[in-house]
Amino acid sequence: MIKPQMIENLEDFKCMCMRYSPVTHLILDYQCPQEERLICEQCYTEKNQYVLKMKINDFKIYLDNQQRNKLATFVTYVQKQKNIIESIQQCLQTIKQNFMEKIDQFFNITFEWIQSLENQKTIEAQYSFLQEIEKFIENQKDPKITNYDPQYQAQIKDLNTFYVNSVQSQLNQLQVICAYTDIKSYLRDIDDYSKKEWNLNLERISGMKLQEATVSFAMTFNKNNSLLLMSLGSLIKVFNFSRGEVKQIQTISHILRNVTSLNIFENESLFLSTSHDSFLRLESLNLLQRPKYLQKLKGHMDGVLCCKINPLNTVIISGSIDKTIKFWSQSSNSSWQCFQTINELNGAVYDLSINPEGNQVISCGFSNFILVIEQKELNNWMVKQMIQANQIGSKLCYISNNKFVFQPSISQILEFYILNKETGEYSLTQELKQSYIKNISQGDSRQPIIYNFNKGFIMKQAGQVLNFIKISDNTNQLKYYQAHVDQFNDTYIQGTLNNEGAILATWTKKSSCLTIWRCSF
Repeated sequence: MIKPQMIENLEDFKCMCMRYSPVTHLILDYQCPQEERLICEQCYTEKNQYVLKMKINDFKIYLDNQQRNKLATFVTYVQKQKNIIESIQQCLQTIKQNFMEKIDQFFNITFEWIQSLENQKTIEAQYSFLQEIEKFIENQKDPKITNYDPQYQAQIKDLNTFYVNSVQSQLNQLQVICAYTDIKSYLRDIDDYSKKEWNLNLERISGMKLQEATVSFAMTFNKNNSLLLMSLGSLIKVFNFSRGEVKQIQTISHILRNVTSLNIFENESLFLSTSHDSFLRLESLNLLQRPKYLQKLKGHMDGVLCCKINPLNTVIISGSIDKTIKFWSQSSNSSWQCFQTINELNGAVYDLSINPEGNQVISCGFSNFILVIEQKELNNWMVKQMIQANQIGSKLCYISNNKFVFQPSISQILEFYILNKETGEYSLTQELKQSYIKNISQGDSRQPIIYNFNKGFIMKQAGQVLNFIKISDNTNQLKYYQAHVDQFNDTYIQGTLNNEGAILATWTKKSSCLTIWRCSF
């Protein structure tokens, strides 16, 4: 196994202040000038203005670990390339062997062809003396000019036809061998490999240890990225977010059961929460000092698991364990009221998604159906399509106005559905087997599928990792490239992205830590 190799020798480093003293420590504070970062033991005790300092050997160990991980990734990449090239070599070897066999057969056929023509000459050279006498006498009675060309052509026509067909068959087989499709496929794999392995870099910029909790079902940034809301059991934690740092500013605790979703209104300082107690609660971000809900939306008979707000902030859609989907709008007195209920389900509603235009909703859940619900009039929504799924659906998400992805509850396959403009119905068009799944079980985690419209990628949990799937839309054929984040060692992950797709917030059950990452692609 190849190991990281540092090109410098630590013993050659000298203190930047005391030129002849060996370096024992590093100053890693960004405020420290570059020329003062390598210091000796004496300077270490004197430079108290810098907090972030480390022993040089400890930092060397840290760097070796980082380089080892980096090198392991590169070695894996190179190994995959080598595997493809070795497959090409095997194909070439097979082609060589088959080619030589076909060439030998080709020579044998042409040799037999020539020999057959020679045999025809031998046959033609033989004649009967008595028969020739009869032919001569017959020609005396009725003299004819004999043209032997048509006779000879007919004699060898069948022979030539047989061998021409044999040769053509061998040539066709040679052509198939030379145009070996597997090699073309392998070469395409090499050409596309850098695209398929979409590059993603995450930089951890801050973290905060939170109180332990058994579940976290929701997390979201507000539009200007100044606030981060997340649920911990029945609590809602509110954090101020600035320059990559998070600071908790409030804990909302008036909800008695687990909070299942959080939605912030696009252009207003309001947010909406749902919980297992069957209620939707509307609250103000301007009243966080003394949090109190503005309205409790009542109508569901059991826990509400999911909720979406349309782009105009005029319609709320909620899905519940009570097997219903409810649509809510504001009445004349500005309170929210349920104006329609969809009952065409025989199981709990696990997830909802609304398209960017805001006129279509999809749902999945305990029933083996994906419901497509379309707005017909202002306050009239109708079930347009019921798509039979092979498994219970756990998550789904629109990636455009006429395309969405669906995740069965226990599967490594992510399904892509596209609207057929002629029939007006969605159909399964592609399936993606997700990479790097260490443990398909997601425990109690309800990390949603998130599609970032600004960057054009999906973020979703797959076992102990987060998969980032770049979508390239080419008419009805979707191309996708995968990257992954494998730093969690936990199947219970909750996370969210800001609108720009540049900041990722994550929480894991094992660590009870809220971590902020900077994303670059």
